[in-house]
Amino acid sequence: MQRLPYHNDRNDLRRGLLEASRDYFPATGAAGANADPAFRIACVLGSGYAYNLAAAIEWVARNVNEDAADELAAWLSNSLTNGDEDGLNDDIEQTVVAR
Repeated sequence: MQRLPYHNDRNDLRRGLLEASRDYFPATGAAGANADPAFRIACVLGSGYAYNLAAAIEWVARNVNEDAADELAAWLSNSLTNGDEDGLNDDIEQTVVAR
């Protein structure tokens, strides 16, 4: 496992994503029952995305190879701090904005 730009390794990143999915989205589960609907939706989506990113890294490690999982984790570690510097969503961004 390689060291990542802003995390010790891919499991450190995964651990941080799981903690974020639990700790930084307060309007999920029963706690969100009385929350503003837009805030609740944002929390549910953010929590789910963080959880699934952590799982996707492990899926790549198990089903592709560990080097690919390390590369994905390194890109995510950098992207979560610095944004999408590579413009990887540029090809679909215009269609999302146009809606």
